[in-house]
Amino acid sequence: MAMITRIRKHSGLIVFFIGVAMVLFVVTDALNSRIDVLSGQKSNKIGKVNGVTITYDEFNARYQYEIEIIRLQNSLQGLESVFDDTRYAQINDFAWNGMLEEKILDFEFRELGLVLTDDELYDLIQGPNPHPVIRQFPYFINPNTNTFDPAAVSQFLQSLENPELEEQIRDPRRLYEHYKQFIYHDQIKRKYVNTILKGVHVSTWQAKEDYIEKNKRANIDYIFVNYNTIADSSISVTDKELQSYLNKNKKKYQQQEEIRQIDYVTFSLVPSAEDTLVAKSHIEEATEKYITQSDDSLFLLRHSQTDYDPDYYPRDEVNVALADSLFKVDSGTVLGPFFEEGSFISVKLINRKLIADSIHARHILIGIRSEQEFINAVSLLDSVQSDIEGGASFEELATLHSQHRITKEKGGDMGWIQRGVEDFLLNTALFFTHDQGDIFKIYVPSQGLHLIEILEATPTIEAVKLGFLTQPVEASTKTTRGIYSMAGKFAAENQKPEDFIKAFENLEETVVIKKNISEPFKVSEYLVSPLGSARPVVYWSYNVKEKSVSSVLELSDKYVVAYLSDVRKKGTKPLEDIKLEIEAEVRKEKKAKKIIDNIEAKSGGSTPTTLDQYAQIMEQDIRSAEGITFNTPFIAGIGRELTVTGMLFGMQSGTISDLIKGENGIVVLTVKEFLDPPETLDYSPYRNQMESTLVSRTEAQVMEDLRKNSKIIDSRHKFYNQ
Repeated sequence: MAMITRIRKHSGLIVFFIGVAMVLFVVTDALNSRIDVLSGQKSNKIGKVNGVTITYDEFNARYQYEIEIIRLQNSLQGLESVFDDTRYAQINDFAWNGMLEEKILDFEFRELGLVLTDDELYDLIQGPNPHPVIRQFPYFINPNTNTFDPAAVSQFLQSLENPELEEQIRDPRRLYEHYKQFIYHDQIKRKYVNTILKGVHVSTWQAKEDYIEKNKRANIDYIFVNYNTIADSSISVTDKELQSYLNKNKKKYQQQEEIRQIDYVTFSLVPSAEDTLVAKSHIEEATEKYITQSDDSLFLLRHSQTDYDPDYYPRDEVNVALADSLFKVDSGTVLGPFFEEGSFISVKLINRKLIADSIHARHILIGIRSEQEFINAVSLLDSVQSDIEGGASFEELATLHSQHRITKEKGGDMGWIQRGVEDFLLNTALFFTHDQGDIFKIYVPSQGLHLIEILEATPTIEAVKLGFLTQPVEASTKTTRGIYSMAGKFAAENQKPEDFIKAFENLEETVVIKKNISEPFKVSEYLVSPLGSARPVVYWSYNVKEKSVSSVLELSDKYVVAYLSDVRKKGTKPLEDIKLEIEAEVRKEKKAKKIIDNIEAKSGGSTPTTLDQYAQIMEQDIRSAEGITFNTPFIAGIGRELTVTGMLFGMQSGTISDLIKGENGIVVLTVKEFLDPPETLDYSPYRNQMESTLVSRTEAQVMEDLRKNSKIIDSRHKFYNQ
């Protein structure tokens, strides 16, 4: 509030200097930008927040940093980081929104003098009540209890000071520094929000009013004439009336962000007949070699698009068309090749055997958080395995050494495990690699190093292990060049808008060439319906003028030539875009007027004073509705009626309303009685609930309002085309 007051106080000076500021803006922008009237070079400015420039280098560093943090987090959990265009776009938005929030709030913090001291930050990391992020940091979890361990924090921070551990803890250090920055920003933001929340208060009288308002009930008699009693065809609506309605209701029809739309022609990379024959020849040759190969894993790695799968599958999990053959032929038999979903496939029966549907096992688990811990765990479990094989008690050793907080109390007993429930690596080892009585070690990145003994495993289900030799049928370089030439020729011949429109209308579609019209899309989007993932198309669309025709745009599986058919600016939506919606509203207004005019004409200029008089004039029955509340504006026999409900709760009992233009028709009513809720001596529960709701709403609204009132320029579309 102090900041707002200062702005208002100096508003006269702000207005006075607008002219000078505009000139300085143009000059400064030209000097700072790398695209100006003199050099013509590309600008390094990717955006602005309240006059503060964000450069491409600054933002891209943040963007790459967020990608790296995700990789680190996944790596610590033993997960692979897979990024496609959609994921990259999501991370880009996340980085942008994070940077905006920091820059907007930084100004607020400085204005209010908000800081987070070193002691406060220390307390949030090593104090008695650490920040939730610290409690969830993998390196601060005690593997014995699977809970937060304050001692682990001290141990980790000490290791950061040890130069001998620099290489070993490099990634954990980076992740810790990331969390530390997050905690700093989150906590100072919490201070800012708490400053605002100090003004949130609900008094007892407000709680009482809210209690009465939500629980007061009304019983009414009413007469209702539905708008549907007048046929739509009998009501004519002109464009002038539609525009007039739009002008009066602009706030209802605002375009919050610019959107664009394209007509486009796609040239899909469809394999030719020659490509199909080449692929068929390749897999036939590979199939002949596969028959004699003993190392299926290595062969498939070199020759197939499908990875080697060590699992066994029962009949009901195998392709129906192949199941009968695969459960009859000898191991080593290769079936195919056959064509399925764009690929030639040959299938080898590697082995067939009986497998268990569930197994009973016990284990000793050691958590792994570093390379040294892995080495130590292997050494420990090697020793433990030797002791067990020498006659030592598995249960006692599990209780002594295992770090699984539940199973260690049961002597390591894992119970009965269903096939497919555990981690993929563990599932393969338990059900397909080892047998009853086996004791073995296995490392599962997300869990740690296990020493497992299979206690019971009764194989009863016949299953097969299969090797899939896959050869996709893809467009060759020759085919791709030919399709590109087609797209290039189309683009070159139709660069003028009128030429494109004519060619688009007359286009004869083929398997390769299709035409379509997109749904409107925003500058930040990466999916264009129905085109799919098409960031290059969005990038082009927001860097050209309306009615432009593109050159050939390349997507993953097709080429696109696009025509920017429509640009809808931020602001009031054009009438043609919402014509049907407004027609319905205008028609409703005209129906309401017609019904009211008819009633007034029949009443002879005098206003009826009773519902009976209205019923006679309107030729409708008097109906009743009970238990209506302000909070749930539904009237039996009519439906949802905000306007009618609002008006009836402003009436006195026993009075009659004017004719009300409702959402569904014309209503006239009388309130028979209001039923007040029972008195209560203690309104504190209602006050606390109201205050809690208000606090939650305020917390959620703070950043949204700050952002809404900030001047933000987002030019990422000029820099990122995928």
